[in-house]
Amino acid sequence: MVYKLKDVKDIKNKICDVEGSWLRTLVIDGREYWNIDGQIPSRQRPLISNEVLPSDWRYREDLIWLKYNDELIAHQWKLRLELQ
Repeated sequence: MVYKLKDVKDIKNKICDVEGSWLRTLVIDGREYWNIDGQIPSRQRPLISNEVLPSDWRYREDLIWLKYNDELIAHQWKLRLELQ
C-alpha cells in the first residue's frame, strides 16, 4: 500500500520520503537501506554456554525432551512453562 502525504491527515511536517517494503527493499530519501536481494544474512553463532541466561531456549526442558522424541514428558514441561 502506498500512502501519499496528502492522504494522511495527522501529519504536520514532512520529515523524509520513504519508499518500499521491509519484505523487499526500503529507500529513505533516495538512499537504499534494505534490499533482500543484495544483502546476504550472516549465520548467527550461539554464545558459549556460560555466557547465556538460564532462560535461553537451549535449556528449555520441553524442547530437550521433544528432541529425545518423548512427547508426553515434553508436553508436561510445556504445561509447566505456560502455568509459570
